[in-house]
Amino acid sequence: MKNSASTMQNHLESLGFSEQTNMILRLISSILNPSSSTASTLPNLSHQYKVIRAMVEVRSPIVMVLPAFPAKSANDQKTFGPMPDLGELLALKKLNRTCEAIRRIYSPGAAVIICSDGRVFNDLVQVSDANVNKYQTAIQEMIEKFGLQNLSTFNLDDYFEGLDFDAMRQKLSEDFAEPLSELQERVKTDISARFLFNGIHRFMTEDLSVIKKHLSKNAVRKIAKKMTYEVIQRSNAWGRLLEGQFPLALRLSIHPQVERSSKMAVQLLPSTSQWRTPWHSVVLTDGHSQILVRRDEAEALNAEVRFFAKEYPYFFVPSLSANNTQKETAL
Repeated sequence: MKNSASTMQNHLESLGFSEQTNMILRLISSILNPSSSTASTLPNLSHQYKVIRAMVEVRSPIVMVLPAFPAKSANDQKTFGPMPDLGELLALKKLNRTCEAIRRIYSPGAAVIICSDGRVFNDLVQVSDANVNKYQTAIQEMIEKFGLQNLSTFNLDDYFEGLDFDAMRQKLSEDFAEPLSELQERVKTDISARFLFNGIHRFMTEDLSVIKKHLSKNAVRKIAKKMTYEVIQRSNAWGRLLEGQFPLALRLSIHPQVERSSKMAVQLLPSTSQWRTPWHSVVLTDGHSQILVRRDEAEALNAEVRFFAKEYPYFFVPSLSANNTQKETAL
């Protein structure tokens, strides 16, 4: 196996920078976002090509930055609770596996820096700082326990060390956030900004309708709209902070992206929704394949709760039929 990997590395390193870059880009795409790895869609990743090539030319590891793994959704119709489950573990293993695959063809290897944005906006999405603490600690423990050596973490606590949590969020907004009026105008005129707003607004509306059952639908939508702008404002501020902290890294995103975006969309686990992530859902499996679904969807199938390594829950069904997995649920 080592000889085979060495032969592949030697072959790649005998190629020019352009060929090496294209092979690495195709590999990343094929694992993290298979729909973008075809010849017809790779031209839309021209920005990612330039970023990877710059690293290849100096023989540095392919460093990727992923703002993700914030905290579990407070909507108990979607998740088991505040702690990571099998979904997070499978997603982390997939990211680590991507880095290992790159190392087999490119000897400097690769690394993913998971930049948790949970502390950035948890107060807006009704998640306590205590639950963010528990979630972030558990993610770090997963990385260490399962030997995911190509992964590391970075969060708001690391950058604003010594401040309390509210002060961290305030300082982030003061130093990196754009005025809300500018964001609101961009949502009106820019298709990618509007696409992101609509997706997050659907999430916020759905979660608030469960968390704040006493409010009318119209009241929930109104509150969700205001909160969505604030979530995006802080998320963008976090992105600007990360650009300064990791200026040469390849930027990944768990959100769908428009063509020729500076961010590369990734799908951490299979799902019927392009917006679904492990922290907004649970794993449903038949022992052969997995899919992310809402908790109430799994329960409607009378799925059995099981545990991986006696610690990480998931739902089991005897068979993942097309009828079980293809129906889309409104977000």
